[in-house]
Amino acid sequence: MSIMIKKIKMQIIVAAMLFITGLNNQSVIAQWATLPSLTDGIHSVFFTDDNIGHITKSRYIGGGQYEGDIAKTINGGNNWTVQKSPINILRSIYFVDADTGYCAGDNGAMFKTIDAGNTWNSINSFTPSYIENIYFKDSINGFFCTDGTQSFQTNNGGVTWSVNSTMPWGYEGISFPSSDTGYCSILEDIYITIDGGTTWSLKYSNSSVNINTLFFSDNNHGCAVGKNGGILLTKDGGTTWNSISSGTILDLESVFFVDTSRGYIVGDNTGFLQEPIILGTIDGGNTWMPLSSGGEWPLNQVFFPSVNVGYAVGWGGQVLKCTGFPTTVSHIDKFEISLYPNPFHESTTIKLNNDQCNDITFVLYNVMGGEAMRMQGITDKKLTFNRGNLPNGVYFYKLTSEDGIIGTGKLFIQ
Repeated sequence: MSIMIKKIKMQIIVAAMLFITGLNNQSVIAQWATLPSLTDGIHSVFFTDDNIGHITKSRYIGGGQYEGDIAKTINGGNNWTVQKSPINILRSIYFVDADTGYCAGDNGAMFKTIDAGNTWNSINSFTPSYIENIYFKDSINGFFCTDGTQSFQTNNGGVTWSVNSTMPWGYEGISFPSSDTGYCSILEDIYITIDGGTTWSLKYSNSSVNINTLFFSDNNHGCAVGKNGGILLTKDGGTTWNSISSGTILDLESVFFVDTSRGYIVGDNTGFLQEPIILGTIDGGNTWMPLSSGGEWPLNQVFFPSVNVGYAVGWGGQVLKCTGFPTTVSHIDKFEISLYPNPFHESTTIKLNNDQCNDITFVLYNVMGGEAMRMQGITDKKLTFNRGNLPNGVYFYKLTSEDGIIGTGKLFIQ
């Protein structure tokens, strides 16, 4: 065996061991349920607690025309009360507390509620353009952008708005981890403010990633997602960003972290009535695993009102609910797994170096989180995996025993 092959084999073994060590005794397995569909395209979602939430959506009325709706649920998405609005499309919604919220959309239309969404009153946005990405960092200081021409700011709860000339026009994502420090993104650029949003400056640029949105869980930890499966991760407040593998080339539309370790990404699907991409992490975004949802349409946004309950919405009136993340399970300590070769063409060998395990189950998932293969009752420490009829691509595996999860990782078939 050549020195180069030995080096490659050692790198693969070390990478697999590091991946498993980083799981920190938790599983990224989550339980997603498909809630009753609203039949229309849902653009945005915001929940003020686990059960009370609001969405904006568009509804086709014929002749190439759409109307926008605001809908509310008080039972965790099982039922929705729809209030029709007199504009074409409502693109964004945000609540600053349980009672006060804002939504906005086409033709400069903006609405405000002070009674938990039961009634919405029109307020002046001072722009004729369509509005998106409305965001409030507290009860009075908020932002929105228009169709790539201007960004606006308010410091009096939306009574008046003014153009912020230092803020990138038409920003795609915005996140304030603290009162003074905020970030926003547009295309390949990430901007920062350290004075509460009054002035903004370019912090980072990466021409290889077209960013759709970003999320900061604190002043140091942030994640940006974008086109073609692009993920960027920072742990130093945006000074440096690392490109992270997503395992997919699908567009990623939304990211949300419940703390610095656990987060979700949602996005596109591969075709008509195919499952949308949902990715989960439990190690701060260093590794991501695909999760099965049962959905059939691309997803536009993911939102978690609490650590254990989250929602994802998208086209086709699709509403998904997660009630099983994070799921703490027992991992077997110091369990070493080696794979070789990887990538492979016909078969690969998986070696399990631990005497504690028996009756092992091997499950392989595709990039959409769907189960591609399952082998049960494994008792040998050395497992040969044959691809069979599986097409070329990236796959994710999970090994479990009666004592818990042994490990997870990626397989590359080519």
